[in-house]
Amino acid sequence: MAWSVFIQLRNNGGMRKTQLQHPAVGIDFGTTNSSLAVIQGESKVELASFPTSNGSTLSFRSVLYLEQVKRVGGAKQIFSKTGPAAIERYLDAEEKGRLVQSLKSYLPNRSLTGTEVFGRRYTLEELVSRMLADLRAHAERQFDMPIRHATVGRPVRFVGAETEEDDAYAESRLRDAFAMAGFESVDFEMEPVAAAYSYESTLDHDELILIGDFGEAPATSLCSTLGQVCDAADGRRRTCWATAAWGSPETPSMRASFASWCRQRWGRSRWPGR
Repeated sequence: MAWSVFIQLRNNGGMRKTQLQHPAVGIDFGTTNSSLAVIQGESKVELASFPTSNGSTLSFRSVLYLEQVKRVGGAKQIFSKTGPAAIERYLDAEEKGRLVQSLKSYLPNRSLTGTEVFGRRYTLEELVSRMLADLRAHAERQFDMPIRHATVGRPVRFVGAETEEDDAYAESRLRDAFAMAGFESVDFEMEPVAAAYSYESTLDHDELILIGDFGEAPATSLCSTLGQVCDAADGRRRTCWATAAWGSPETPSMRASFASWCRQRWGRSRWPGR
């Protein structure tokens, strides 16, 4: 199945049409929550929804629950649940299993290769892949189509990454996890750059904007990313970005410092939203 997607370029109102050879799927794999969206037809974006005991939700909790169950005859077997189902099973279980959270934040950590659960060794990539596999399988059922390719958002700097090598290591582990989950290919895109493209698509005129992407992981260094949609020398639109880092969680004073830094660097700032 081939999908056609229109990509708007602000070049005197021109429009370019890009032919994709597979369904257009976007994934936000977050430390706390994740989501998946597909493009239906030429422009309609639809989010995957996930069942809960109180109805459906668009947010897939990035958690993994492992439980050991004794089968008939005394044999023990390990079962896993992810997303909202993992939270509900953990709360309902009389004998608690292992609830694993915030796995994404450990991707840059070379000393954490895996962990042992109920006597079995799991690599970090295997644990992450279980969440991604369930996310993919649920979306395939909802949209009634195979999902093997995706564009995946990633932070400019992964939490805990101190060098570019750490950052590249984290991305490679995440790519391996997607492969284990059944994805044949993934393309990573910087999250603030994606936000810049999204905002650009709403414009009918040229405009300079700044986009701040504030990390929300507690007790970690904060990487704030700026993006500006700007005019290149040839008149075509380009998305440019730069970074600045703070060492504390987001606060009103930090927002003010960020805005001040923007004004000093570019002369003015505009905040279309967080």
